[in-house]
Amino acid sequence: KAGSTAAEKAQVKTVVTGKDIVHTGKKSRAELEFEDQSLCRLGSNTIFSFDPETRDMAFTRGVALVHVPPGKGGARIATPAATAAIQGD
Repeated sequence: KAGSTAAEKAQVKTVVTGKDIVHTGKKSRAELEFEDQSLCRLGSNTIFSFDPETRDMAFTRGVALVHVPPGKGGARIATPAATAAIQGD
């Protein structure tokens, strides 16, 4: 969690807020489901954060699959190497 010095191990149904940073381990993965049914699947060794107000997602490292359902707007995805956007239906 942001502002915390110790990492917290997530369990199924853990709520992640825009202030949290999700870091998957060497042999772990995570699936995040947003209130609008968007999905973000994180691979191992991924560091992810997001801003719920703007739908900006940041990946400091790692891999992810992002799905935004039709009609839900879109998202902006930033990585150290590139920035991408999801728009349209």
